[in-house]
Amino acid sequence: MARLFQWKFIALYIQSLWKKTICKQKLSHCERIFFIMLCCIEYSYRWFFYVHQYVRKHKKKYKVPNAYVISVGNISVGGTGKSVVAAFLVDLLNPSACGVILRGYGKKDKQPALLVGDGKRIITTVENAGDEALMAARNLGCTVAVGSNRKMAIQIVYKNIHPHPVFFILDDAYQNHALVKDLEIVLLDATAPYGNGHCLPAGPLREKDLSRADCVFITHADNVVSHDLAKIKNDLQTKIPQALVVATKHVIKKIYNPYDIIFDNKEASGCTCLVVAAIGNFSHFLSNIKNCGFNIGGVCEYPDHHAYTRSDLIEIIATMKNTGASYVITTQKDWEKLGPLVHMRDDYKKFFLITTVSIEFLSYQEYSFFTEFLKKRLCE
Repeated sequence: MARLFQWKFIALYIQSLWKKTICKQKLSHCERIFFIMLCCIEYSYRWFFYVHQYVRKHKKKYKVPNAYVISVGNISVGGTGKSVVAAFLVDLLNPSACGVILRGYGKKDKQPALLVGDGKRIITTVENAGDEALMAARNLGCTVAVGSNRKMAIQIVYKNIHPHPVFFILDDAYQNHALVKDLEIVLLDATAPYGNGHCLPAGPLREKDLSRADCVFITHADNVVSHDLAKIKNDLQTKIPQALVVATKHVIKKIYNPYDIIFDNKEASGCTCLVVAAIGNFSHFLSNIKNCGFNIGGVCEYPDHHAYTRSDLIEIIATMKNTGASYVITTQKDWEKLGPLVHMRDDYKKFFLITTVSIEFLSYQEYSFFTEFLKKRLCE
């Protein structure tokens, strides 16, 4: 336990260095020395990553029969909005025709592949599948499977779901070379599209190669000024002229109490809340809550895919009361793990509000460009 705590502390410290270098903040003498050490390790990481990817690229790829494969991924660690984009694609293409395949981060089931839901019912638990997969199975109305082995996950879908999906959407699969893909979509966060310019562990980048991308979604584009957004677009069009580049934003579509306790969204204006989340990009979620008109009384930020405990719940409620907040606001993903704990406490149920998030294009023109592009690519 002590060793695990040490590793978590080191990880948080490294992430704080990433944030400082992204924002070009001055590092202390000790921080500079540690960052230089990370940069030295980065070269080893990039070499091993290159060899690993080279070997995998040249292995025989599996062609999914009678279906299209769309990959949604990124070049960095952390949240760029892959799950939201995958949900958008499912809705666009028709849920009954789609299957979503996730990596299954945070799942405890050791099977290489697992069916999570068939579009009508959920087959497993959040512990076995992970929070993102269960959220997808609950909300998308399509087949959902998880697996470190994407080929095996798709084969499980073929075995159990009839008729099988026409479109397979792979969540977080840009670095996966085991399957033949019909479309490669890459997401970049507009506020830091290339992180601090460094790969792991000196920076958040997994890799720097965007040449495989067919389409780039610049997410959270509403958080940068138009001049900076134009600069990002021009840079991408120079680097990958073959790719379609579109700008998008995340918007909160709905805020609700999961126990049907009536909450009028008009109440948000001036209402004080505690924001709780264990997601890849907490700052963007916080910004969206502020845009809804809430006053932020306090925050409880946990590591991505955090497994909430009873002590966490007690701490959250205590923090809410100490900050004078009326509600606790969290994400659908977090609710998959927080919900079972709150279910056992009737006195806590009235405090929780859940947000549903969707993606929107900054202009209708870009939405039209993308839908036409999608039709052409999938009809080739």
